[in-house]
Amino acid sequence: MGMIDKEKCVAELFEEYKDAVLNAELPENAGGYSFVKGFGNATSSVVLVGEAPGKDEVLQGRPFVGQAGKILTHFLETAGLERDNLYITNIIKYRLAREGKRAGTLANRPASAKDIEFSAPYLKREIDIIAPKVVVTLGNVPLKGFTEVSGMTGINLKDHHGVLLEIPGESKSYLFPLYHPAGTIYRPELKTVYDADLVRLNEELARLNG
Repeated sequence: MGMIDKEKCVAELFEEYKDAVLNAELPENAGGYSFVKGFGNATSSVVLVGEAPGKDEVLQGRPFVGQAGKILTHFLETAGLERDNLYITNIIKYRLAREGKRAGTLANRPASAKDIEFSAPYLKREIDIIAPKVVVTLGNVPLKGFTEVSGMTGINLKDHHGVLLEIPGESKSYLFPLYHPAGTIYRPELKTVYDADLVRLNEELARLNG
């Protein structure tokens, strides 16, 4: 499937997802639903999966911009990747919102089990369309959702971060779990671990592409 066909299929899937969300019984989301579609090279060999879009992503209509863009820049530099060669998405494609402390404002809320369970099959279909060699998950939420719909049991972030794991199926593809980079802000000791995992990702990609 060529890039144009893949982009069309991803766009159609996104519209299907939005309609399904609006008709589903999901946890209350303050301010309604603001959606952000996956973005990037639809023929990429690497897909980066975050949790959900935040305020900046909603405003600009793209994942990993604003404050999250700084995270992406560090990711790309350390892993030896170029943004033009990457496809970026989130498992949950709407902002997870609750009422903010000030009247009329919104704040991010944690993903519920129902949010993850509902969105994971759509992520799997999106990744099947892109058909990358490696799926990189950031944090527990995309890891949990993707492994559950991919038939990968017993996978957890503590034991499997920075490890290349084969995804069951006919095509030879792999999962590479990473801690969420935002976690390094609250747990500075994870910064060294996260950076070492990115270097290992660089090495694994070089090996796969060699």
